[in-house]
Parts: sequence; structure tokens; C-alpha cells
Amino acid sequence: MMSRIAPTLIATSSISILMTYIILSNNLPLSFLIYVIIIAFGIGFFAFGSTFKHYFEIKEFLESRNLLISSKNELKTIGISVKNLIEELDKTKNNFKSILSTIGELNVWIFEVEGDRIVKSMFSENILGIKDSETVGKKIEDIFVKFNPNGESEVRGKVKIVELKSSGNIFIARNIERRKNLERELALLKTVFEHSIDAIVLLNLDSKIVSWNKGAELMFGYKAEEVIGKPFTILVPQELHETCRKNFKKAILEGYAKDIESIRIAKNGEKIIVDQTLTSIYNEGELIGFVSIMRDITKRKEMEMKLLETCEELERKTSDLISLQRKLEYLARIVETSNDAIYSVDAEGKIKSWNRTAEKLLGWKKEEIIGKDASILLPEEIKNETAVIMQKIRDGQRELRFETRRLTKGGEIISVDVTVSPLDNSGFSVILRPIAESLEKRMFRFNVERGRTYFTKDIYQAIEVLKDLKSFGYNAVIVSRRFPEEFKVDAKFYWLSDQSMDFKGIYDFIATLEGWRNAVLIDLDYMLIKGKFNEAFTLIQKLRDIYYILNKGIIIVHSAVISKEEEALLRAECLEIKAKASAIPPEAFEILKLVYTKARFGEKPSIKDIMNELGVTRNTIKKRLSYLIERDLIRIVKEGREKVIEITDEGKAIVIDAI
Repeated sequence: MMSRIAPTLIATSSISILMTYIILSNNLPLSFLIYVIIIAFGIGFFAFGSTFKHYFEIKEFLESRNLLISSKNELKTIGISVKNLIEELDKTKNNFKSILSTIGELNVWIFEVEGDRIVKSMFSENILGIKDSETVGKKIEDIFVKFNPNGESEVRGKVKIVELKSSGNIFIARNIERRKNLERELALLKTVFEHSIDAIVLLNLDSKIVSWNKGAELMFGYKAEEVIGKPFTILVPQELHETCRKNFKKAILEGYAKDIESIRIAKNGEKIIVDQTLTSIYNEGELIGFVSIMRDITKRKEMEMKLLETCEELERKTSDLISLQRKLEYLARIVETSNDAIYSVDAEGKIKSWNRTAEKLLGWKKEEIIGKDASILLPEEIKNETAVIMQKIRDGQRELRFETRRLTKGGEIISVDVTVSPLDNSGFSVILRPIAESLEKRMFRFNVERGRTYFTKDIYQAIEVLKDLKSFGYNAVIVSRRFPEEFKVDAKFYWLSDQSMDFKGIYDFIATLEGWRNAVLIDLDYMLIKGKFNEAFTLIQKLRDIYYILNKGIIIVHSAVISKEEEALLRAECLEIKAKASAIPPEAFEILKLVYTKARFGEKPSIKDIMNELGVTRNTIKKRLSYLIERDLIRIVKEGREKVIEITDEGKAIVIDAI
């Protein structure tokens, strides 16, 4: 500032002296001199004031920042203060560089966006693996698979998942892959903790309970809120408290104490034998608590005691009895291995596993079937069963049970009871059990078969079929405008009206019925009167398909007001109901009925017993028995030295049908 003030004063003084000399030399009036001096000094003070304006601005700035040094010489004070300010700015610059270096180590990326392009970038190598110069100019969609300005986003780089925070057009991307992995691991550990059948109890340093899982709740009977904060010794008998303290001491010294077989007390006072592992929990080298894992081995110990007693008894037996025992154990193991057929199917419909019973039931060896499409096991008419199952699993259904058919390697179609359960993100498992469907079919009074849809114009015939199926354990369901009492059947009823005639609702009602033994009577008269044949026809087609594929039951469609053209369309989709006619001669049926009656009381009559009961000669009885044997209605078996007569399943069905 002094460098600006000094020249101004010198110039002003010089001009004043020069003008004074000129005026005196030329004998000009004194007033003229005074005017010149006033003008010169005016110019000087104007320049001086302009200079001091900047001086006061600098002084005011330093005072506002508390940087002004106290001194009598103000110019010197301001000079020192400005120097200090420059030093502070240098420190701030160095601190800023240090902060940037620290940010770079935090595994983040900072960038600025204008429009849809990145215009500035710092530390992009942390996230993208490329330099900042390569990042600038790229579009957001070139970098991000999923862009969420304030949340979790997905990028195309060495890091896949980041968390974005934005302030205006400036964004900070933070790598959260490690956090996501930790969250998944914690979720897995939490699931294991909550669903373990073992009792898992977390304890603090005072041996007080801080966490209590479902396994512990089931084992001891206490709810979590009943035991949290209480000492672990509430589970320990008084006489074992000292032993318990020693186990905690061992866990502290060695890190764990395992295979602790001890007694614990449940809420109801029952004593439980447990196998316990006690482990110390450390956090950065500091002991913070314990975890106790206990498995109930009460039944195992009881079995061990019984086994010990049995062994002591067996020692007194002869070698023949020991040999017999081994044979019995061998036979027991054979029985245990004769499980249901089980296999699994992946999300692509390929068979991934196959057990020994499946080999026996369906004929395929494990090495032959693994990797093949599951449709190889399905008859031609239900080839889309796998797709239907996958769709139901996607819709959230956790378990499917139905009766259906399977195709063996030899081409035989067998009836099976199926249980389907979803596997996490990998398809589903299938459990098969063969069923004697033909026996049930033969027992019906009408020629109807599960999984089929039938049409009749006779409402009384439809009701009789429904009653027949109801008598065999089927769930009767009626969809009609008629009043329930007209049917005289104990059934679940869907009453049609203008408000309730929602065809999607009717479909959902019938398609989601539980189980596979459903007998559904659909009375179309009201729908047809209302001019809804097309909607009703579509409904019947959809229900026919789902009931056929999943074998959920039998559908009976009735209408007495249907036109010939509409009837023709329905009959093309439905089968005809026919009543059965028995062809067994009365005299043969008399014997069959007698054998059936005896069998109900656990008796098997001989030929002589039947002769005496019916008063018929031996030759006549033999002819009638031959007739029944040829039709597989009875069989003659030998018990000891005597031949007796057994009734077959088909024979039972005929008798029951007649009754």
C-alpha cells in the first residue's frame, strides 16, 4: 500500500512546485497560483482516498477472521496479518490435499453429472477400475446397470453394487459389496440360530441369558421373555452348580468346553439329559460372553440303557437266538430302505436326483435318468404337468398333493400319489407312492374316473353320482341357482345370482379346492338363461384341464335347457355318465358275499365250510369257485395242511358295489 501512497504524494508535490515556479516567473496573479495548488492537492487527495479504500477493505476482512495483529503501526500490522493469512491458506491447501488422499483410500468414487453425462470424476479406479480421464464424458447408462440417485445401484465395473448419495449434480458412490456379503452371512447365521432344533443360548460375562432361540423354547418350555436377563443356573440342578462353574472356567481358559453330558431342568420341572458345548465369545481379543449349544439326548440315553439291558440279556441266550436276532435286524434294515420313490427337478425341468425306490418303481437307473427332462416320466396327455407345477410354485404355493399318473421305462402307466415341495430357487422335489386307483374306480356305481369331466342333462343322475362319490369320501361341491335343499346332499354350495356370477371367482373357487378327492356339480341352467354360454363353456374347458392335469377330482356338468348346438360343443369336451351293470351269476355272487362276510371278521372259510353254510354238493361248489377264481375275484391259499379261500380287492369292490 505504501508503494502506492508514496508516488502519489511525490507526484502531487512536484506538480505544485512546478506550477508555482511557472506562475512566479511569468508574473501571473497570486489567485491563479492558489487555484492551481488547490487543484493539485485535490487530485492528490483523490488518489490517496482511492488507495485507502483498499486499505480499509483489507483491514476489515482481517478483523472479521480474527487475523489482525495488534500494533501501533497499522500498516505493519496489516502486512504481518496478510502474511499470516497466506500461511493459513497454505495449511488449508495441504489439509485439503490430505483430505482428498484420505477420501481416495475410503474406496469411494466422486463424480459430477450434467444431463446424462459425467463431466467430472475423482477416484473412479476404486469402483470402475478405470481412470478418471476415461470416465469423464461417459453416459450414466454406460456406467450403471441400475441407477438410483440416493440408494443402492448396480454398476459395470470391478465393483458391482454401490450405494449412491447425491447433492445436486454431485454424487458419491460407496462400495457396499462387503457389507452385502456380511448381511447375507448374518441372515444365514440368524436363520440357523432361529431354526436349529438344538437349544442355543447366548450369555453375558455374568452368565446371564441374553438370547434364547426356538430350539431352547421347545426344549425347556420357557419363552424368550421369561428367561432373558436371568442366570443360566435356572436350568441347572442345585447339585450341579459347582460343575457348571468349572465348565465356564474351562471355556475361558481353553476357549471351549465340549461334550458336556449333564442334566438340565425344564420349566415344568422335567429333567432333560443334554449334550452341551460351551464356547467363549471374543471381540477383538476381549471376552464378551459365551454361547451354550445343547442337544436333548434323553431318549438316546434311555435307548442306550435299554440296549445295555438287552445286551446283558442276549449274553444269556444261545448262539441260535443271537443268529436269529441278527437275521431280524437285517430284515428290519431291508424294510427301512423300502421308502417312497423320491426325485427332484431343477428350474429347467431336468431331473437332478433319483433314489433306489424310484429305480424300482419306474424302471430307470440313476445313471440313465439324471439330466433328462422330467416330462419323460409323464404320459402324453399330461406332458405340461411340470409347467403347471412350476407356475403354482411361482404363485407362492408351498406344497402340492394330488393323484396322477407316471410312465415307467417299460411304457406302463401307473397311478401314483404325488407330493410336490418347492426347493429354494432350484425347482422342486417329488415324492411318489403307488396307489390302487383301479379299486376305487371299480367300487363306484357309475363309470366315472378321477381327473375327468362328465356331462348329463338328467339332474337326478347328476345328484346320484354326487351322492355316490360322497359316500366314498369325496368332498361334494355344488355350483347352482337351485336351493341347496333340492339336492339333499351335504355339500359346499356356491349359489349363483346376478351379483355372484363372476366366472373368474367361480374358477378360483373350484380350482383351489383342497386335496384331490373333490366331486363338483356345475348346474349351467341359470348361466344359459342369462345368455352366458360362451363364458360357461370357457370355464368348463379351463376346469377340465386343471382337474385332468392335477387329478383333483371329478366334475359333473348339468344342463336341462341347453340347445343342440351348445350340447354338441359340451359333449366334445366332456364324457358321458354310464351306470354299471353286474354280470356275476347270483349263485356265484352268493359264495363271494359269504367269503367277504367271513373276511370282515378275520376268517378264511374252507371249501367244506362253504358246503355246510350253503348246503351245496362239493362238485357244485368247485364249479362256482372255478368261475370266481378265473375272474380273479377269489383265490385258494394253503394255511398249514388246510386250503382256505381269500377274497381279492376286485371281489370286495363288487360286493360293496352290490351292497
